[in-house]
Amino acid sequence: MPFFPKKEESETEGEDVPPPEPVPLWWSILKYFGFFACLGIAFLLMIYFRQESMLYCPSAPFQYIEQNPHEMYKSPTARKLKYEELWIETEDQQKLQGWLMTQGETYRGKDTVVFMHENAGNIGLRLDYFALVCQKAGVNVVAFAYRGYSASTGAPDEQGLNADARAIAKYVKGNQHFDKNRVFLVGRSLGGAVATHLIAD
Repeated sequence: MPFFPKKEESETEGEDVPPPEPVPLWWSILKYFGFFACLGIAFLLMIYFRQESMLYCPSAPFQYIEQNPHEMYKSPTARKLKYEELWIETEDQQKLQGWLMTQGETYRGKDTVVFMHENAGNIGLRLDYFALVCQKAGVNVVAFAYRGYSASTGAPDEQGLNADARAIAKYVKGNQHFDKNRVFLVGRSLGGAVATHLIAD
């Protein structure tokens, strides 16, 4: 008796097995479309749920002025600019840190630039620009850090930044030393959107 039993012959042995039917083109297109659609939806969801952390970057590269690695970015005095440290309060009780850089003891007779900064870092990182416009253009500069930036309290979001802009405008309007006919609103990057909303508000 053989150790291995003899394999039974298949009834279909020798018969031709039909090839599998080809996958319709529409099914392949639908499959790839579904794959990329899922990727797109996942990407949009990531942007939606993380948009604020992607848009507002107060700690990139440094949140606080004191953390700036070079003295030239820690104070306007390092650029030989006359300045005042400012603190104002918003309508929702947040406190904003700012600088007023002037052309001397009197502000009248000078243009004043109200600067709305970008989405990353502290206001000290903008001292190159402040020195340029103060010293070359001969203007006063008002610059505040949005909530959550520099030493300002709170956390940034769209409604909060709009409230910050209103508080800054209120400060400028209430300062009797400024020539109100010679005030210019300047915004960079995110600050451009904040300035535009303030004008339209």
